Amino acid sequence: ISTQAQEVTIFSDNFESPTAFIANYWTYDANSSGTECYWYGVSDAFFGGLTIPNAHSGTQMAYCAGVGYSGVALQPYYQNYMDANMQTKAGVIDLTNYQSAKIKFYYYLQGIDNREFGQVGWDDYFQVLITDPSAVNSVAVTWSNGEIATDEETSDWTYKEFQIPSQFLGDEVVVYFRFVSDYYNTDNGVWVDDFSVVGVPLLISGYVKDANSNPIAGVTLTFSNISPATVVTNSA
Repeated sequence: ISTQAQEVTIFSDNFESPTAFIANYWTYDANSSGTECYWYGVSDAFFGGLTIPNAHSGTQMAYCAGVGYSGVALQPYYQNYMDANMQTKAGVIDLTNYQSAKIKFYYYLQGIDNREFGQVGWDDYFQVLITDPSAVNSVAVTWSNGEIATDEETSDWTYKEFQIPSQFLGDEVVVYFRFVSDYYNTDNGVWVDDFSVVGVPLLISGYVKDANSNPIAGVTLTFSNISPATVVTNSA
């Protein structure tokens, strides 16, 4: 038996549904100093209109300072002393039966105080982390410049994808979108849209045999008791 191993969508969110946002994510500010400020889903009809033109798709997007921002809705600013996290809830992303998986999303980093990036306690940055549900193992994904975070502004929506490390396959994972600010200066911050996790299911090999233990050619089976369902064809 040989599988038809193709990439499938494990999780997808375009942030169009406020109900789905609440069901899929925990959002909070882990820095108790300053004004509480954290991620939330916002509409481009009345939020950020003077900062970015629109959501990447639809009309909704996630913004790092959707709750607790300063300024006005049409031109919001993030706060100082932020450690804002948008964290997928346990059970949302299950990689139990996958041999590989990727994170994909679009982001718009329109404005950030980045004059001292690399000096602890004096920089603002955007980061994506992957952990197991117990948060025992944690990995910060690496950006194109080799850093584990970015403070590089973009002029439009920018596509990113990251391979999920192999140690997280075969179990549930938690994805964090994290925005951190220091104690000096703020700007518009970062938006995220069209977030998804895709993966290639595990391969299955073997034979379908007749009563005399002879392999039967051309038999197609569907295994529906595993996730995702896998269609296999006898290779004999």
